[in-house]
Amino acid sequence: MATAKLVNLRANPKATLVFRSGWEWLGVTGPVALAGPDDPLSGLPPNRLPSLLREIYLAAGGNHPDLDAYDLAMATERRTAALLTPQRFTTNPPGTEHEEH
Repeated sequence: MATAKLVNLRANPKATLVFRSGWEWLGVTGPVALAGPDDPLSGLPPNRLPSLLREIYLAAGGNHPDLDAYDLAMATERRTAALLTPQRFTTNPPGTEHEEH
């Protein structure tokens, strides 16, 4: 069963990601391409999906003691990668910096 986020991305493949550090934030908006067992991505052979999901996981700081078990869990759960192409960036407006007192 697909999550609500995945159902929404299939219907409207656009997203905004927000990154935050303290009071500072950055929003990145753009179109999303999906890559998963139920969402084949043009140019990505199906046998390449497990390594793509691993690369994303590791790039996000993930650490798994058994990557073969990780691959099996991703396949069993029918996990999908959402690949955002940045088109618009937003951040804190000037003058809104927070200072601790």
